[in-house]
Amino acid sequence: MDYVLISAVRNEEKLIHYPMESVLSQTCMPIKWVVVSDGSTDETDKILRQYENRSDFIQFLRLDASIENKGFASKVFALRKAYEMLKKVDYDFIGILDADVSFNSRYYENILTEFGKNKKLGISGGYVYEPDHKGIYRSRSHNRIRSVAGAVQMFRKECYDLIGGLQPIIYGGEDTYAEMLARANGWEVRAFPEYNVFHHKPGYLKRGVWNERFREGRLDYVLGTSAIYEFLKFIRRIPESPFLLGAFVRMIGYLEALITCKDKIPPPEIIRYIQKEQLNNLRNAVRNPNRECW
Repeated sequence: MDYVLISAVRNEEKLIHYPMESVLSQTCMPIKWVVVSDGSTDETDKILRQYENRSDFIQFLRLDASIENKGFASKVFALRKAYEMLKKVDYDFIGILDADVSFNSRYYENILTEFGKNKKLGISGGYVYEPDHKGIYRSRSHNRIRSVAGAVQMFRKECYDLIGGLQPIIYGGEDTYAEMLARANGWEVRAFPEYNVFHHKPGYLKRGVWNERFREGRLDYVLGTSAIYEFLKFIRRIPESPFLLGAFVRMIGYLEALITCKDKIPPPEIIRYIQKEQLNNLRNAVRNPNRECW
């Protein structure tokens, strides 16, 4: 089973060595890894060229910053450029890899093994660990078996092609939407807690915790989350840091998008599927409160 990787990076000179060294240490190497520098202005490009010279499967590509493609959508357009570079490559799986994560040397070997066990598995990956205020890495409170972090999503090629790859969304969440489309098309999505991924710079450190929570609320709305489901998510997230306030700001983000009638991303049939799936998740949660089902 052959796999390829694609990455979009920007100004990651302090962190880029984490994924680069992790991949180079793998017991099962990718046959190609296209790394796109999306308008970097620091030493990222220089570092990537050095890694490209060290390996025959790493391909570095430089893109200049685009005025049209800003924010979260910029990452998706860069990843699409990387995907185009793989048209003549024959592979079975394609992985998204962010520039601020690391993992052990058997990570991809283990993920490919899981794909081999289940032919309906369309998206897979490990559990993400992030540093707390003491710098100790702990499993993210919102890790779920049914959802794979976008930083390390790996797709079966048939699944990736069927859903049209990642879609650019102004509020981010291209990873979440990909999972929705995959499940709606009959593919399974699963994260495996036993395979650890260390995230060295979480989103709330990059963008600020309040901006991140507000964005997450807006994103839930534009991806079709029902108001009832969002309210229950608000209750569930109250204990998360920052206590109560984080969940409240996220709810405000959802309500702002609702009141201002932000356009929803999924077509109506996908929204119906999403909300039906959310209802089933709530039913499962009632039957088994300890189950990671929503």
